Amino acid sequence: MANYKKRLKTVQAELSKYESATLLLSNPPQVKRSIDTFYPYRPDSTVYYLTGIKSPAVTILITPDEINVFAEPRSELQVLWDGELIHDSEQSLSDYVASLGSKLRYESADEIKKGIKGSLFYQVGNTVAASVAEELFRTESRYTSREFFSHDKITGKMRAYKDDEEISLIRASIATTWRHLQELKQQGFLEIGVSELDIANKLTALAIAEGSYPAFAPIVAAGKNGAVIHYHNYIGKIEEGKTLLLDFGIEQEMYCSDITRTLPVAKFSNQQRDIYQMLLEVKEVAQAHCQIGASIFGAEAAARVAYVEKIRTLGIVTSQIEDDIAKGMKPSELPIDDLTNAIYMRFGCHYIVAHLLGIDVHDTNFLKDRVGQCFGAGMVLTVEPGYYLKDELGGFAPVGMRIEDDILITAAGYENLSTRIPISIGEIENFMA
Repeated sequence: MANYKKRLKTVQAELSKYESATLLLSNPPQVKRSIDTFYPYRPDSTVYYLTGIKSPAVTILITPDEINVFAEPRSELQVLWDGELIHDSEQSLSDYVASLGSKLRYESADEIKKGIKGSLFYQVGNTVAASVAEELFRTESRYTSREFFSHDKITGKMRAYKDDEEISLIRASIATTWRHLQELKQQGFLEIGVSELDIANKLTALAIAEGSYPAFAPIVAAGKNGAVIHYHNYIGKIEEGKTLLLDFGIEQEMYCSDITRTLPVAKFSNQQRDIYQMLLEVKEVAQAHCQIGASIFGAEAAARVAYVEKIRTLGIVTSQIEDDIAKGMKPSELPIDDLTNAIYMRFGCHYIVAHLLGIDVHDTNFLKDRVGQCFGAGMVLTVEPGYYLKDELGGFAPVGMRIEDDILITAAGYENLSTRIPISIGEIENFMA
């Protein structure tokens, strides 16, 4: 509770920097599955982060001076069918909102609109807040001085830096993910012949059995299927001599884990071993730059340079391949030469220092514009080098391999939150034995 109150006060302090400003957010309505049945509900991530409120279609309106919480007016018939709005087993939503220092009001969108003052920080999507903001934008943007901003301008930076409670919740989600990987192995789901679909279904069942959900649809990719970065077709199966790429996580108490491991059936082939070791070494290069104040782009650039040097050494990239890549290369956005970046993108395809992690797997838009961004204490990010080859190339077999850990930036540098999960060649082969 103390953290929610603190976060709300932080928002008010940020809004007070403007002559007049309002932040407006809503939880989405329930999503209809068919006719009168609905999908399991999940609140808006930022509404939950600021207030802890999970109830559908609740709107929060914050100004420097007050915090207002609105719910859609409810008929007697709605109350009869669905009951009163509750926060949890111990509190009504009304009582919980009162504990935040506000009052739950049942008002229409028109009434909510009357409370907006000055510049508006808003969300997009299918919510009351988005509809109100869009109507104001259509009717006022040309004729008034009101400015419109994404709420991420304030909340994105707040969510990027995790407090101790958030870090504890992420640790717990990672521990559960590790336990689920062990259960896959113990229950025979990592053996030759097991289908990708069976593995994905088992991971989903394990999450639901915890009273949680997968943080995202598991990526379960056997052999060259792993060369599709976000593979979800589930049409393959584990084959002798091939690898299995597992990218999965759990959302537990609203906080996520995101782990990737590439597993051999028993032991890596010599070629698989060389590529996997290359990824481990590139990951270490990236993590060595994970220090407070260090450039995130700088870490990415150093890792990509190391990646290209290593695949050249392995003989994956020949002079002919370099010439072919050079013909279609684009200017590099990173502080590395265009050819090095183009070679990296041909085989590595995506960011190595990839994304923030928290309530969302890809947490906030804070890293959307990475230029000038630096690591800060409390950030939790994924570091996930990969190698993706869809077709045989000069004796190198098609394969997709990726490794991914969840990294916390600390005063001392960084902490690998997923360090208990096997990742070295020896650890992986012992796990699969």
